[in-house]
Amino acid sequence: MTSPDHLRPDGTQIGTTVGPYYQNADNSAIGRSKNAEMNSLLGLMQNNFFFQILGGFASAVSAVADGITSIVEAITGILGGTLGDLDRWSNDIVDGQLALNESVDLLSPLQDYGSCYAKGVGGLVTMGKVPFNQQIGPMTGCHLASNGIVLDDKGLWDIRARLWFSYTLSPLNGVINWEIRIVKDSDGSIFSVQRDQVEDTAVNSREINTTVVIPSAGYRAEVWVTNLAAARAVQGGSELNRLTAQHITRSTDFQIQD
Repeated sequence: MTSPDHLRPDGTQIGTTVGPYYQNADNSAIGRSKNAEMNSLLGLMQNNFFFQILGGFASAVSAVADGITSIVEAITGILGGTLGDLDRWSNDIVDGQLALNESVDLLSPLQDYGSCYAKGVGGLVTMGKVPFNQQIGPMTGCHLASNGIVLDDKGLWDIRARLWFSYTLSPLNGVINWEIRIVKDSDGSIFSVQRDQVEDTAVNSREINTTVVIPSAGYRAEVWVTNLAAARAVQGGSELNRLTAQHITRSTDFQIQD
């Protein structure tokens, strides 16, 4: 029903009825109620935003971890094959010169000669003296001692060394510093040095060729690694490293035979 004069629906609040309601209302209570509603709404919004950020961060961490895992698996696969082949070579190959260690008659009487290698599969040293202590082939005019070749005569000697260096995973530093040292066998003091340096992260095979004139017998040729990038090492095995000394003998007390 509506009143005939103003077409007002029944129950409509007018000034005379609404005014007393608002006059009697507790404004602080209404404010607290509205604040509670707003705080609840803001709390829900904040929680939702926080969990969105947290979820995004977790997803990002997971993606990075998956990426690192994939890279490591790929590198492992590549290097695993390479190192597997290296192990296979080292295990399968036996140098025929080893059977000739006592066959001095095969060498020229005009020449003193000796060669050796550092044995083992995998990394031998990262830094320090390389353990060249395994004779390979006949040897005369020199001998092995203290992980090097002792030169038994004065004069001019040719010294050659070769090392095989493993890879490094570091993309920033692949430095290798190594050297041949000629030292006094009696006290280890350095007489002469020849150095080599390379910066490469890949597997490396390096060689130093040098000559030295010594005033008397009793000097020793050694090989030292003085600086090596992280996770690198010198690889062992007769097919991967060698230290060799050669000398035109000064002796005249021999017979030349056919």
